Amino acid sequence: MAETVAFPVQPDPGPDAAPRPGQKAELREAERAIKHWNMKVVQFGSPPPLMAFELSQMLKRDWAYRFLISADAMVENHAFLLYGSRFATLLDLPQLPARDTPMMEQLPERYRPLFAQGCEEATQRKNPVRLNGICALENGGREAYRASFMPVAIRPNSLTQLVYGAFNCRLLRPKPALSRPPDPATPADAIEE
Repeated sequence: MAETVAFPVQPDPGPDAAPRPGQKAELREAERAIKHWNMKVVQFGSPPPLMAFELSQMLKRDWAYRFLISADAMVENHAFLLYGSRFATLLDLPQLPARDTPMMEQLPERYRPLFAQGCEEATQRKNPVRLNGICALENGGREAYRASFMPVAIRPNSLTQLVYGAFNCRLLRPKPALSRPPDPATPADAIEE
């Protein structure tokens, strides 16, 4: 079982981060989503209503890493309403959301606490939530992630709330070994201590 380490907030992974094949080395989509949300706040108030977002854009390239979640009072009932194609690929989700399957059942186990926390904080704070860190993978590797979660108005006093956000992740390169093991062809007395 993979576990999430350094959760929820850690500094950027820095230059040792390597992109997955076919993926940009860019994890700034979370900040672009917050900027977009803030523009909607200026236009419509906080939190902005669902109609403020051009949901048809979710299927286009600019929204490829974004999502819209129906956040119920019980986290077990959260559901994906929409998400972009890159988001689906990163999390091994179907290209179209399975709205009848709870979100937590669809997410990789290592990201379930992240999405639970992000949705909860966004709906309680009524402000953007930024989360980033590093996850340990089952194969011994590490993955850096960055996500943002923002509330979207649906109607006052509703138990179900909407959360708009963005997510991206990338594999980290293994750290180089500090010293090499001795070459078996080198005589033991020739190795410096």
